[in-house]
Amino acid sequence: MIKSMTGFGRGEISAAGRHITAQVRAVNGRFLDIKIRGIDLDPSVEQDIRKTLSEYLQRGTVVLSIKSINQNGSGALVFNQNKMKSIADAVATAEKEFGVSISLGDVIRADDLFSSSEDSGQKMNGVADAVVKACVQVEKMRKAEGKELSKDLKSRSALIKRSLKSIKKLAKSETKSRSKKYTAKVKELIGSIKLDKNRMLQEIAILAEKADVTEEVVRIDSHMEQFNTLLNSDGQVGKRLNFILQEVGREVNTIGSKITSDKGVKSVVEMKNELERMREQVQNVL
Repeated sequence: MIKSMTGFGRGEISAAGRHITAQVRAVNGRFLDIKIRGIDLDPSVEQDIRKTLSEYLQRGTVVLSIKSINQNGSGALVFNQNKMKSIADAVATAEKEFGVSISLGDVIRADDLFSSSEDSGQKMNGVADAVVKACVQVEKMRKAEGKELSKDLKSRSALIKRSLKSIKKLAKSETKSRSKKYTAKVKELIGSIKLDKNRMLQEIAILAEKADVTEEVVRIDSHMEQFNTLLNSDGQVGKRLNFILQEVGREVNTIGSKITSDKGVKSVVEMKNELERMREQVQNVL
């Protein structure tokens, strides 16, 4: 079953006198883009966490927020004087260069300037486990939403097939109708001029054949079968689904340029509308 790229998860762990909370928010994106906010992480811990997020979530824009609260009340706060000076200097430079007034309170938070004096290693305990818990919840939500996406896409796929069936029925009558129109128009244009009747009919048949939509109908039918098969598969199929819809769109446009009957035009418009809605939905499929 397909999965959505949208999800939210929260994981909490109590370890070494600290309460760790990890929140993961994921939305659709072309690639995997991970942003980590909250406490400063040891590089090796951050690398492991990014690996975990990559394995669980695979694709999408992912924001991980981590909070660490000291449950023992120990660890004095330490003021980062150098960082305060750097921020103040940057604000002063911006005010001078752009002639604007900037409040320090608008650009800094307490977390930017104060940190606990306790060993940073203590903060790392339990972070990875909290992230895993959050990822499991995201995965669960992604599957649930993917199920709903699949239902919607399958229903729209059925509507496209219904319109395609209507066009398929019209294909033969469209060819005959065109042949008659071409014959009548040629006779009108040539008037009393004598032409080789067989040659004329041959040329008219060629023109009518060029307007035939049978090949496009067959290709769309094949594409939609592939599309529905992918909806029932696991893994990252969003990009492939999107590619198939693009191909179907090209074929539908070709049919639209060939078909002339009101009923046929109506079916083409219906397919285009459903394809547009499907393309929007597919953007959120993993």
